[in-house]
Amino acid sequence: MNCGIYGLPSEELFMTYNNRLILFLDTMKGQEIDVILMTPPPLALDAANAHGRIASSEEDVYSWKNPYERYDEEVIQKFKDIILETNHPAVIKKIDIHTPLLQQADKAYDKDPIHPNANGYRIIADTIFKFLL
Repeated sequence: MNCGIYGLPSEELFMTYNNRLILFLDTMKGQEIDVILMTPPPLALDAANAHGRIASSEEDVYSWKNPYERYDEEVIQKFKDIILETNHPAVIKKIDIHTPLLQQADKAYDKDPIHPNANGYRIIADTIFKFLL
């Protein structure tokens, strides 16, 4: 998630994300290492706000304390799409952890919209387990 620095979407951001992903995968393939890609987790602002998160008062200064309000929908979703649409010989599986975390965000997050709570990590583990079967 830090790839976007919690700010606005841009074609340059998405191109850089994709290019660096391909560079990483090329490096892994060169080392004969198989890769399992996972989507980034959501930025669960709604769930965190429901649990009493206090938003920063800084405007137009995006950070983990003050993320762009549509960061999940406009940035993380695109990162997710890039991961799921990547076809590279190094990739042996792709796992979507974003969707189940977002579907259960009220249980998976507390005041922190970035890091899942224990329930959230259980959702991640269960999702990985399901995909690896």
